[in-house]
Amino acid sequence: MDLAGAIEIFALVTGLAYVVLEIGQRNFMWVVGILTGLACAYSFATQRLWASMGLNVYYVIISFWGLWKWRRDARLVRSSAVLPGSDSAVMPGPDPVVMPGSDPAVMPGPDPAVMPGPDPAVMPGTDPAVMPGPDPAAMPGPDPAVMPGSDRASRPAIHLRRPTRKTLILSALLTLFGTAALIALLRWLGDSSSALDAFVTVLSAVATWWLALSYPQQWILWIVADILSTILCALSGLPWMAALYLAYAASAVYGYFHWTRNGIYVA
Repeated sequence: MDLAGAIEIFALVTGLAYVVLEIGQRNFMWVVGILTGLACAYSFATQRLWASMGLNVYYVIISFWGLWKWRRDARLVRSSAVLPGSDSAVMPGPDPVVMPGSDPAVMPGPDPAVMPGPDPAVMPGTDPAVMPGPDPAAMPGPDPAVMPGSDRASRPAIHLRRPTRKTLILSALLTLFGTAALIALLRWLGDSSSALDAFVTVLSAVATWWLALSYPQQWILWIVADILSTILCALSGLPWMAALYLAYAASAVYGYFHWTRNGIYVA
């Protein structure tokens, strides 16, 4: 196997790891994305797909900003009490143990450990071993799966934001005019598939921008871009890259439903 083939397979492996981390919204995704972007940029350059090469260079650069943005939004989620699928953080209420006018640390009260009372173990006529009482196994209580410190409670939340009207308009203009300008440039550079390469590049750039902003709609853009990228790679003689983008498209469908079901919108 030559160097180009080895790098293409490396891009496939790291790319699959990338999309798994993306679905779970793990910050390490951006680190893996840097490696994948560099490998993909080399693979596309060997086939003279200059726009796709430049797109992956863009992925490498934006990964640093995306990592910073996700870390900041994760801190916002941890600092607020929120419900999955809610539009905003739940406002905190008063803590009954620190209500004004009372100091729970010094409030007088009986000490249950020294309160006088009968000892059930020595009460006449009773056998404590057979005394009826509630079954602790059947008593209602908090769900241990969601108690503080449990796996579900400690699982990082998926932080989401809603795209603004300004973002939507700007994204549409960038896609329209960016694609037209890039087609002209790629034709001048002798790109092997200028129109498809240009549209996929611009759409993927917008989708990556939305990914860094934690918009769940970025998955819809990725479904379209990944299907077209699969076709582009297959036509350009890059079978491993075609397999990678086909896996990306399937994962994007799952990612959209996963984010919308489990995400928390932050202000």
